[in-house]
Amino acid sequence: MTAETQSAARPGTGEVAPVVSGSEQSAVGTSATSGTGKITERVSTKKGTQFDVAFELVDADDLSTSHLGNGVVNPDYPKALQPRDRTKITSEAQIREIANNLEPAWLGSSPKASDGAPIIGDDGLVESGNGRILALRLAYAQGDQGRSGQYRQWLKDNAERFGIDSAVVDGMNKPVLVRKRTTPMSDEERIRYTKEANDREQAGYSPTEQAKIDASRLTDDDIIMFAPGENGNIAAESNLDFLHRFVKSVGLEDVASLFDNNNRPNQVLVQRVQAAIFKKACDDDRLLSLMSETTDVDMKGEAARNMVAALTKAALTFARARATGSLPPKSDFISNLLEAVDLVRQSRRENQSLSEIISQGSLLESVDPITEELATFLDANLRSSQRMGEVLKDLGQQLENEAARGGADLFGSAPAGKADFISATNRNMEARGERAPFTRNEPTSQDRAGSEATEVPPLKQAVQKANRLKVDEPPVVMPDLARLLKLKQT
Repeated sequence: MTAETQSAARPGTGEVAPVVSGSEQSAVGTSATSGTGKITERVSTKKGTQFDVAFELVDADDLSTSHLGNGVVNPDYPKALQPRDRTKITSEAQIREIANNLEPAWLGSSPKASDGAPIIGDDGLVESGNGRILALRLAYAQGDQGRSGQYRQWLKDNAERFGIDSAVVDGMNKPVLVRKRTTPMSDEERIRYTKEANDREQAGYSPTEQAKIDASRLTDDDIIMFAPGENGNIAAESNLDFLHRFVKSVGLEDVASLFDNNNRPNQVLVQRVQAAIFKKACDDDRLLSLMSETTDVDMKGEAARNMVAALTKAALTFARARATGSLPPKSDFISNLLEAVDLVRQSRRENQSLSEIISQGSLLESVDPITEELATFLDANLRSSQRMGEVLKDLGQQLENEAARGGADLFGSAPAGKADFISATNRNMEARGERAPFTRNEPTSQDRAGSEATEVPPLKQAVQKANRLKVDEPPVVMPDLARLLKLKQT
């Protein structure tokens, strides 16, 4: 045994087993009699996290993977352990490619946690190598006459290298070689290492996946330093300290390539920061996908850039409000804002006015009044990122203040509602000498009771819809119907 050989306690025993590198394993004699091997090795993530693993032979169907067949998400698998979106077409294609071009020797020993035999925990959860396990399942489903037959034979020929009895291979339906992690880890350490193990060169994350990971690595102290320019420009000089902190926090390599000789960030870094900030602020893949994965063909040119800049300007207040963890549901208008963005995009995509879009659809479905107010404002101000940004930032600051006070004051006052924010922003903008951005009147008693989206009877919704559609009927019909509704409800 060389000087590189280390020792590690074998799980469940007080015995010490040798930890050897992949190149030394064939030289270690064993007398394996089961699917649990006696060979261990030390592996490392790309960021340098090291831990010990032991080789085992298990049935592929006995493992818990992040996804099932055809990209279906496994509801029993912890989401935090799988940052990759295996439902994507690109991931499914990658899995098919691995299955159809299986190289057994690549699924054995490796000093990398991202390569070699998949790594599992004591609970059978696949921590690194979900794609490899899914590919092996697919290969077995295609029959032993294909690549799975070659893989099974390779397992028999090399079982003793990993301290496993070769006869065990024949006793399993879908045998796979795995490495069980033997180094204890806390839940936080486990999540961190799985993310690091998935940081591999050959299968980069989609922008959406990467934004999710980056956002999770940003702390409250990081977020508070976010300082884009007045027009929402992430590359502004005021934001340079945050950009350098972001690079350090998310562990980006080759920092020099992300800034030019004048310390200005390139577009790769700007887009990655923007996606992470939106994820942190809204935690909604609709907006994240719009901003980070698609070329917006719905709101072209200047309008699209203005929308992104305005949302960026307000993102910090949204992120800080969410970070408190005490935001009352009745106060959180972020979902309304996202729906408003969708409505404006739909209007541009279908070349129809916003009022037509809002009026269309099923008569039994109505747009939330707050959503309609926000959409109307955005639609009317798409040419001005500054105007949109100032108003959204004002709304965000109110949301942040409401979250900070925990939804109630010392006298037990009810938390402010969405309509209260709309009215307050109107007053704030008027106090600055600008016109009120929203047409909504002061909050009603129902609003203050927390019922901005009060349940409306279906028939009454139909009347409201019909009125907006300007149905070609005698003027007396709708008022009469409304009176009948009122009598019926009383």
